[in-house]
Amino acid sequence: MVVNANILVVIEIESPLLIRCVSPDLEDEYYPEAEIITNTSNQKLLLLTYLPHENQTLETWLQTEHTLEESLLITSQICQLFRYLHQRQWCIINIMPQFMQIGKPIEFFDLTSAYPVGENLNSGLMGNYCAPELAYCKYPIQETMSSYTVAALLYHIIHHQNLPNDPTIEIQINPIPHLYQILKICLSPIPEERFTLEQLLKILVSTRQEISTPDINWEIASLSTVGLSINRLQNEDNYGIKQQKNSNQETIILGAIADGMGGMSQGELASKLAIQTILETPIPPTNQTKEQYQEWLKSLFIQANETVSNQVKEGGTTLSVIFAISQQLIISHVGDSRIYLLRQGEIKQLSQDHSLVAILLASGQITADEISTHPDRNVLTKSIGGKRRLSDDYVQDLRQTTSELTMKLINQDIILLCSDGVWDLVSQTELAENFTNQSNLQTAVNVTINQVLERGAFDNATLLALRCLVSYF
Repeated sequence: MVVNANILVVIEIESPLLIRCVSPDLEDEYYPEAEIITNTSNQKLLLLTYLPHENQTLETWLQTEHTLEESLLITSQICQLFRYLHQRQWCIINIMPQFMQIGKPIEFFDLTSAYPVGENLNSGLMGNYCAPELAYCKYPIQETMSSYTVAALLYHIIHHQNLPNDPTIEIQINPIPHLYQILKICLSPIPEERFTLEQLLKILVSTRQEISTPDINWEIASLSTVGLSINRLQNEDNYGIKQQKNSNQETIILGAIADGMGGMSQGELASKLAIQTILETPIPPTNQTKEQYQEWLKSLFIQANETVSNQVKEGGTTLSVIFAISQQLIISHVGDSRIYLLRQGEIKQLSQDHSLVAILLASGQITADEISTHPDRNVLTKSIGGKRRLSDDYVQDLRQTTSELTMKLINQDIILLCSDGVWDLVSQTELAENFTNQSNLQTAVNVTINQVLERGAFDNATLLALRCLVSYF
């Protein structure tokens, strides 16, 4: 039956009903309304509508690469529809991706493969997503045929190809935990071994939830040197790291660096006290909001400032802290030590320099090249211990450099914390090259500190590197 080039017949029905043809070329046709009796097996519904947009079809979607989470989302949505229809005694036993539109919600434009539960086919049925027993007319329509169809689609998404046409060929499934078991069970040639649609939907949803909360681990490397200056016989830099792993999906890391100042042992004591404050304060429960965590970090800076002010005469320190819960990064910072993010070869400074030369640079009075030789390059505008009370905006967070309070980390992101003894002599470009060219994190740190020493190392130099490792299994 040819209706119109823009129209698709979805399902047919023999009893009278209202048919609406959504097309500018056809008028609405009205038939007497009648109750549809669902227990009569030879009755089917006729719907007429536009064809889906070609660039939005499942067929087009299948031609591109997708994450496991996206793959499971689409598959579970389709499984949910199949379960809904089965609860009303219908089973979809095949799909045509060119007649399915991806969106919210997913739209089906072809339900010709929907059959009443228990119906016997008059002829064998074969297709890319059909259960193998449908090739014969021996089995009535049942739920696990729909489970097979869902699994066949998931197989296509994961393997970028349809199942083999020859049922005697063993199906080769990629060894992906969870997905391997789902496909192995639902693609079984024995219908009784497959999951029901209810079971399959629960497993798809739970697997997606597990994948969406990946396992986070951190690789850490560090090195600190007193440098080569005859005027700096003590290392006034201090740093530390604190990790807490509540589960595979919830890892907390706290990293801090402090560059003391004040001469004699005052700078060393100031930076030591600041780092101790950061590391020895218990981390609050993990059900906090990002705003609460930021306030907690700010309170640590206030506490560190009070401690340094009370115990160090004529001394102070910079303080830079990174705090990450799973993939969410928060920072707090005072002074001119720096926090960098290195992502896929590109480096970005997340901290601000609280220094006189930074103000001169921002106002256009000097250039970036003049910072390292400016006579006032070591003059800070903010420090811990420099004043008794910190104003509300004294501590910098991510909003000053990224506009957001938190940043989502991705696999292989590297966070660098360094004192000015490092970035004074090694440029951002060189830092990016060092950590991009060296796969070993500690080797990259060593290479950087060696560059500092080769270029005079007129200050203490400390570099702390943390690489975020995100895995889903």
